[in-house]
Amino acid sequence: MRIWHWLTFLIVILLIVTVLLESTVLNQRKNAPEVQTILKEKGIEVNNNQAFAVTRLYEEKIWDFHKLLGYGLAFLLLSRIVIEFTQSKEEKNQARIKKAFFLYKHPNQDKKELIHYLIVKGCYMLFYLQLFMMVSTRTHYCLWGRPWIIRTIQTYR
Repeated sequence: MRIWHWLTFLIVILLIVTVLLESTVLNQRKNAPEVQTILKEKGIEVNNNQAFAVTRLYEEKIWDFHKLLGYGLAFLLLSRIVIEFTQSKEEKNQARIKKAFFLYKHPNQDKKELIHYLIVKGCYMLFYLQLFMMVSTRTHYCLWGRPWIIRTIQTYR
């Protein structure tokens, strides 16, 4: 299970890095004038559309890599869901949370430690929910285009 956590961490970090690279270093609007200047110094005249086409090439490459990382994250999330359903009953998160609530009601237990445990598990559940929403909406977008609800919202803007 530890390898799953490290792979997820690595992929999430790489996804963030690709977004940051695209929005800063590989930004089309910022790089197109630079491409024009460099080519002009070499004696080649290009218009704005041609410069944008050159910068678009690198932007597309970084987004292709970002997409592959996203598919990797989707695979890891799917594997985590499968792991959760195939674990023994005692190892499942649902059973652990129920046990913690049961122990919380017991008078001789350390309440502070149980509250911490429940908060941590709640944070994990929020993380998995957020991850599921991100992966499912983006996978839908990559495979079938924008969902109808987003098209509808953007129509009314």
